[in-house]
Amino acid sequence: RQDNKLTKEVEAVTLACNAKVAEMQVEGAFLESKIEQHQKTIAGLKREIMEVSDAESRRRSQFLVDRSKLEDHSDSLEEQIKELKKELEALRAPYNNHSPQMESAAAIASELALKM
Repeated sequence: RQDNKLTKEVEAVTLACNAKVAEMQVEGAFLESKIEQHQKTIAGLKREIMEVSDAESRRRSQFLVDRSKLEDHSDSLEEQIKELKKELEALRAPYNNHSPQMESAAAIASELALKM
């Protein structure tokens, strides 16, 4: 009779343990599923970060190329300005040097214009 009681207690404890093991297995499977989801999310985020980083790197490279082109163009325009200033100075030179001959020629020309 004592053995029968002990056997029933052992069976009850075994059933309770088995139920607890089954519950823990379900919970473990759920947690493993969550871990897998999070790992996929992390992988996706890392991919996005790399894509954004690559795109930013390409934009930065293009910016540097564009800036270099603009600086070169600006330098070229500065050189053109210098050349044009030299040409302008050469055109103005005869008029900037008011020699007495130039003044008398101008006076004669204006007298002739008045007489006509």
